[in-house]
Amino acid sequence: RNLYDATTGFMRPRKNGNWLSPFYASEINNHFTEGNSWQYSFYVPHDVEGLIRLHGSKENFEKKLDELFTTSEKTRGRDQADVTGLMGQYAHGNEPSHHMAYLYNYIGKPQKTIERVHKICHEFYKNAPDGLIGNEDCGQMSAWYVFSSMGFYPVCPGSKEYAFGAPLFKKIKIHFESGDTLAIQ
Repeated sequence: RNLYDATTGFMRPRKNGNWLSPFYASEINNHFTEGNSWQYSFYVPHDVEGLIRLHGSKENFEKKLDELFTTSEKTRGRDQADVTGLMGQYAHGNEPSHHMAYLYNYIGKPQKTIERVHKICHEFYKNAPDGLIGNEDCGQMSAWYVFSSMGFYPVCPGSKEYAFGAPLFKKIKIHFESGDTLAIQ
């Protein structure tokens, strides 16, 4: 809440108690880790409802989220190898963006979650040695794909809640260590 600037609609760095100026949401700089304000303005997985409230309404939040995925604005500032797999300013090649396609569920627009997730699965992953877009930190790029292809994702790591999408397969079976099996059809 302290970093959200309602006049710009972005999380904005502060300097000596004031907003950093000049400010460019697409600028990759030392105020964000491996990203820019576009990516970090939606990186509130622990309080999505609070993030929506900052935008004033679900409709305003939807417009800003749509803009994240569709803006033609290019990144600027320093080169950052992890900011790859861009869809607008959504950067699938780095972990802070991974939950963002699922945020549509929180505003009653699950069809947009499904559309975005399937597009990412089909365009950013391929069956090849270099088939991942971005940095495979400890298996996160692969984990995102496995979860998403099964039709759900943990928006907030460590939580017992999962956001739904739509599976890429007609039938999925998960075998647990306990011997239990979960079938998704």
